[in-house]
Amino acid sequence: MKISIVGKLDGIRSWSLPAGKACPGSKMADGSVSPVCQGCYAQCGNYRFKNVKASREHNMKDWKRKGWVKDMVAELQTDKFFRWFHSGDCYCEQLAAKILSVMGQTPRCKHWMSTRMYKIPGVKVWLDAMNQLPNVKVRFSADSLDGSHVTGLHSAIVLAPGAKKPRHVTLCGAYKNVQAKCNGCRKCWNKDVFVIGYPAHGQRMQGVVTRMKQHSS
Repeated sequence: MKISIVGKLDGIRSWSLPAGKACPGSKMADGSVSPVCQGCYAQCGNYRFKNVKASREHNMKDWKRKGWVKDMVAELQTDKFFRWFHSGDCYCEQLAAKILSVMGQTPRCKHWMSTRMYKIPGVKVWLDAMNQLPNVKVRFSADSLDGSHVTGLHSAIVLAPGAKKPRHVTLCGAYKNVQAKCNGCRKCWNKDVFVIGYPAHGQRMQGVVTRMKQHSS
């Protein structure tokens, strides 16, 4: 398997897949790509480098082999925190079942996953099972950029500049500093933090926000 180090997360590691290709949950009911996913950070910048793409393509095939769960469990024995899908998503039931097994066999590691695959009933069953584990927080991501979301379902939202933050939402503070790093914050993994709001960021997302403003004016 190919595991990457996420600088923003203070060096916490992640297992990822190709953005878009592994993201069927990015589609809305009408078949269009959600506003948030239109501004996907994992389809620009360093994510376009051949070596970065190659590692995610490798993982897309590698997880299907028989010994993958055993190898992942061994790999995570010393990790205190782990993020699933810094790019891509838990795109099918078979992968979800394997990830659940890894999570269950690594109780000393806290796992965090943000996903839109709750839209697929067959996958949501596995996501709900993950959230039952004491060391796991799966956050169901909303599609809009205006702060609107379904209470009791979504636990992660993206807020465009000027969007009103709902009172019960905890705002991610990473982008308040120049380096845009978590600096020890682990609220994404915290089951007691019900909804986290992430400020829209990046050039690709800025383009989406600009188009939204032009359309509404």
